Amino acid sequence: MSRDINQCVPALRVTWEKGRREAEAAGIIIKPCDTSRTQTEQAVYFLNDKLPIDLVNDIRKSLGMKPETHRQLTKTLHSKHLITDAEPLSRAIDFYVEKDGKPDWDDIASYKKVGVIFTALGLRWLGSMGDYGHIEVR
Repeated sequence: MSRDINQCVPALRVTWEKGRREAEAAGIIIKPCDTSRTQTEQAVYFLNDKLPIDLVNDIRKSLGMKPETHRQLTKTLHSKHLITDAEPLSRAIDFYVEKDGKPDWDDIASYKKVGVIFTALGLRWLGSMGDYGHIEVR
């Protein structure tokens, strides 16, 4: 997992920056928390809601990943975050709203405002499916 915007396709990088600035102008600070994933990382996220957190963190540790503090869930083994030799750049960003220097996963009103911003800029926002902090190239 990476937070590096440079691991995203150019169109997403440019649109992320525009949307981030618009959100900031509206008083909402957003930060990327996941820009790209390997297939292994995607598989671990897939297991997050299927196994006890202690077991998930044991798996993460064995793979050299940090322990999970916020359960990032996915319903699929496929993702626009995936990078491969054939597709070396991500087509999605997961982000969080920052309050007092920390992620605020519960400020749904701010996520919805940010979703409107990114949708107007041409990105797909997955908030309607409950994934409030996810944007991707259409």
